[in-house]
Order: sequence, then structure tokens, then C-alpha cells
Amino acid sequence: MFFAALRGNMVAAHKVSRLLNALGALGVSAPKVLTPVLAGLVALIVSGDLAPPHCLAATSTIRKMVETVVVSKDSLDLCSELIGLVVSPLSDWVYSLAEKTAAADEHALSLLVLEIARTTVSVFSKLEAAKQEQHLVDLFARYQAVALQTGSSPATSALCRLLPLFSAAICSCWPQTKLPIDNLGAFLESLAAACLATDSITQRDAGFEIIASVINKTGDAKSRGELTQIILRQAELSDLNSQSVSPVLLRHWMARALVSCNDKNGYDCVHWLLNLISRPSVHSVAAAEGFSTILGEHDWSVTAATHAVFRILSKQRFYATVVPSITAKFQSTTDDQ
Repeated sequence: MFFAALRGNMVAAHKVSRLLNALGALGVSAPKVLTPVLAGLVALIVSGDLAPPHCLAATSTIRKMVETVVVSKDSLDLCSELIGLVVSPLSDWVYSLAEKTAAADEHALSLLVLEIARTTVSVFSKLEAAKQEQHLVDLFARYQAVALQTGSSPATSALCRLLPLFSAAICSCWPQTKLPIDNLGAFLESLAAACLATDSITQRDAGFEIIASVINKTGDAKSRGELTQIILRQAELSDLNSQSVSPVLLRHWMARALVSCNDKNGYDCVHWLLNLISRPSVHSVAAAEGFSTILGEHDWSVTAATHAVFRILSKQRFYATVVPSITAKFQSTTDDQ
């Protein structure tokens, strides 16, 4: 009866919200009810039976249900099932939707992608490394070329909107999960170059999230240092060749990745940002505002829930190291801005 009501074209938004809330509550009330409710909601969305304005509310309900049920320590088998039941069909649906979406509807599409990406994180982060590796093969086949593109065409521009799905999966991996690429350094170098050159904010942000997560989870200090220098060389080249804010943003993400694991290279990025703030520059404000990226919350990149590496007292060390420098620069400046 609930699903039949949701198929009605004239259902008011507030009624849809109540129906979805009821279905969500039913779905998480007992294990035997979860699968048919999730399967029914996914079928409604991907079949087109649910009116487009209500698809975001439905994907949000699915996400909340998934987040509720995967917190159990015994959810490993369930998460494997949810990949096929929820994550894959919704990802395929929004992939086909992106190719048809007009520019005027891009914001609505972005909200859908974000909900599905958050659902992906809840499920993917609970899988064992071997299972993650299996699913990454298909994801790289679908999105790697899009993430690394340096030009744009109507087709690839549409797919750029979906890159948060790629980022969410990669960032949810365990440190021991192997990405399906032969040369990690070359991949990160190409990804950094593409993200620094692109006009797509979505491509840029998704790429920086991936870079930060991979750098943070690289356990060997020497390898991590080598990868860091590869990325920062791309930022320096971009500094010379453009007035874009992207090199500044990349250093925020590198600092987030490295400060968390007490890597000294992270503090090199921080001091570079502080020097930019303290001199006249069109990017000084962006450099300052980006400290929220270094220390703030994020849905999936360099977070505890997605298995990022956080060393003991990393934030305390950050404050002890950086705050005196900030205070000194603030007291010595004569420029109000």
C-alpha cells in the first residue's frame, strides 16, 4: 500500500515525506523487513515510477536506513548484500541520469549524487579489503578516465558530476586495500595535474579528496614523502602558470592528510599557507578560510569512519606548532584585512 501510494503522480510532498518516514521506520525495525523495503524503494527510483521531485527524499531515506543498520558489528555480510541491493543499482541509475540532465538541473543531480555517495561510504567502509578491491575494478573502469581528463566534452562534463561516487569509494578503503592501478605515483601525478587544470569544481574537489586519502593511508614514511613531493611539484607548476585558487586548495588537502599522521611535510604546507596569508595576495582569504579543511569535518576524506590514519596528539601538536605563528603574524601586521 505504501509503495502504491508513492507511485501516484499527484502525491503531495508532505505526504511523500510521511510515507517515506514510515517505510524507513518499518525497514529498520526487523532484519526480515529491511531487504524488501530497501529493494522496493530502489525499484521505485530506478524504474521512474517515483516522480522526479521525490527521488531525493527517497534516496535520503535509503541512506538513513543504511546508516542505521550497518552500525552493528555483525553487519559485514549485510554490507556485501547492500552493494548489490542498493549501491550498484542507484549508482547505475544516477550514471544514466547524468547523461540526460540539463544544465538547469545540475544542482538537483548533485544533491542526488551526494546522498548516494554517503550511502556508498556507509556500506563500502565496512567491507573487507579484498571485497573493496573487487568493486574498485569496475569503479576505476567507469570513472578513472573522467577523473584524469584535462579537456572537456559534453559527455565527460556530465560524468564529472558523478565523481563524488568515485571519491567516496576510494576514500572509504582500508589502508591495506590496493587500488587497481600499476603505478600509484603516476596516477596521483596525473590526477593532481587534471584537477589543477580543470574548470569543474566537482572534478577538482573529488580529485583532491582522493589524493588526500591515499597520501594519508600510505603507511611507509619514505613512500608517503615521495608521493607528497610528486603532488606538491604539480602545485608549484600550477602556481607559475595560473592565478587559480586550486593550488592553494590542494595544499589545504595535503595538510589535512599529513598533519593527521604527524608528517612534517604537512607543516611545510601549513607554513606555506601562513606566508600567503601574511602578504598581499588575491588568495590570502582563501588560504585562511581553508584551515577549516585542514581541521574540520568531512563526509568521507581523511575521517576516522573511513579508516584514515590519525596519530596520537596530532591536533594538539598542530595547535602547539601553528597557533604561536598565527599569533605573531597577527600582532605584527599593519593590514586590517
